[in-house]
Amino acid sequence: MMEKKDNYPEHWKITTLGDVAPLKNGYAFKSKEYQETGIPVIRISDIKSEKVNTTYSVKIEPSEMLDSFTVLKEDILIAMSGATTGKFGIYKSSDKSYQNQRVGNLRSLDNNLLLQKFLFYFLNNLKKKIEEDAYGGAQPNISGKVINSYPFPLPPLNEQKRIVAKIEELFSEIDAGEQSLRDARQQLTLYRQSLLKQAFEGKLTEQWRANNPDKLEAPEKLLARIQQERESRYQQQLQTWQQAVDEWEGNGKSGRKPTKPAKLQPIDAITTDNESVPSQWLVVEYGKLCSLVRNGLSKKPTGDKGHKICRISAVRPMFFDYSDYRYLDCDEPTRSAYALTDGDLVFTRYNGARRYVGVCAYYSGKEPRLYPDKLIRTSPALPSLDSYFLEYSLNTGISRNYIESKIRTTAGQSGISGGDVKSIPTLICSLSEQQEIVRILDEQFTAIDQNEKEVDQALNQSQALRQSILKKAFEGKL
Repeated sequence: MMEKKDNYPEHWKITTLGDVAPLKNGYAFKSKEYQETGIPVIRISDIKSEKVNTTYSVKIEPSEMLDSFTVLKEDILIAMSGATTGKFGIYKSSDKSYQNQRVGNLRSLDNNLLLQKFLFYFLNNLKKKIEEDAYGGAQPNISGKVINSYPFPLPPLNEQKRIVAKIEELFSEIDAGEQSLRDARQQLTLYRQSLLKQAFEGKLTEQWRANNPDKLEAPEKLLARIQQERESRYQQQLQTWQQAVDEWEGNGKSGRKPTKPAKLQPIDAITTDNESVPSQWLVVEYGKLCSLVRNGLSKKPTGDKGHKICRISAVRPMFFDYSDYRYLDCDEPTRSAYALTDGDLVFTRYNGARRYVGVCAYYSGKEPRLYPDKLIRTSPALPSLDSYFLEYSLNTGISRNYIESKIRTTAGQSGISGGDVKSIPTLICSLSEQQEIVRILDEQFTAIDQNEKEVDQALNQSQALRQSILKKAFEGKL
C-alpha cells in the first residue's frame, strides 16, 4: 500500500522499492558443484554485520551462463530465508562473485536517481518491518514481491547526498560512544578475571591474614580436620545404608538391595611447584572431598509436565540458571537418586563450546531439579568447606587449567569424564579465609554486574537512537 504523500516533504516522490531497485534472487547452485577454487558463491552465511565477506565462501567454476548472477561492488545483499531473514550487507569488493539462491540483490536502476548508500540506510530503517513480514516460524522466509512492494520515499539526488552525510556524521559520533562502552565492558571483564586470580594466589586476603592470625589453620591441621569430617560423614552413610538394608529385608527383600557406600579412600595433600599457590593453603583432589560424584539421567525430557530437569545450558561458570529447564516423567526412586540438593556443585560434562566444558555452578536448592547425563553432580558438603568458595576456586587457576588439559573433542562435542572431575587439584584454606574471599568476591562481582548492566542499557539506548535518526531521515525531518 502506498503511503500518504503528506507524511513526507512536498517535493519528495513516493514510489516503491521495486520501481527504483527491484530485488533479484540468486541462482540455485548444487552443492556437488562446489570446489576449492574458482568464483566465490555468496550465501546467507557470508552476510554479517552489514557487510559481505567471501573469505570462507564456497567456490564454483566460472560460467557465462551465471554472469547474470554476478554481484557488483556496492550491491546490497539480503537474506531471504532462515533464522536471520532480513539481515543485509554491502558487497565492497571489485572481485567477481556469484549470488546464491535465497540471497536477494538490491541494486539501484539509476545511480543518478538513487544512491546505493541512501538505499542501504533505508533498509536499516526497514529491517524490523522485513522481520515482521517474514513467515514460517523458526525458519522464516520473505518474498521478493513483498520487498519490492514497500513504499519508498525518493528525494532529489543532492538531498539524498546530504541525508546520507548527516546520517554518517551522527552515526560516527554514536560509534565513538559505543566503542567507549565496549572498552569499559572489556575492562570490567578483565577486572573480574584479575580479582579471581588474586583471590586464588592468596593476594586478595594477604592483609586479612596478617590482621587475623588467630583465624588461620596450618595446612596439616586443616587436612587432619577434613579427614576427620570425611570419616564422620562416611560413618553416617554406613548407618543410613544399614537402616535401608534392614527395611529391605523387612519387606521380604523386594526390589534392589541398597548399595553399600564405597570404602573411604585416604586423602593426601598434593605437592605442587606452582609458585602461585599460597604456602599456607592445601591442594587436594576434589573427588576426595565429595560424598558423591555422579552423571545425570540419560532419558530424554518430554512434554510439559512431570519433574523439572535442568538443561545443560543452565550451568555456566559460577552461575546456575533456574529458569532453564524442561520436564521429565520418572518414578520416585529415580527422582530421589537424581535430585540436586542445596550446596551441590554441578559440572558440565559435554558442550559444543570448549569454554563451557568442565565449568561448575552452585545449586542453591531454591526449586527441586533433576539433572541430565551431560551434567555431573558433586556433593562436597563438609563443615570445613564453603561450597561458594569451591565454586569460585574450581572455575579458575590451577583447577581450570587442569580441566582444560583433560578436554577431549569427538564429533564436534568437547567433554571430560567424571574421573577428570574427581582428580581436579583444588585449593583449600582455613574456613574463615574461605568465607572472607567469598565475601570480597561477592561484593565486587555485584558491583561489576551492576556496571555491566548499565553499559548494556547504554548500548541498547544507542541502538534506539540510531533507529530514531533513521526514522527522522526518511521522513525528511533530519
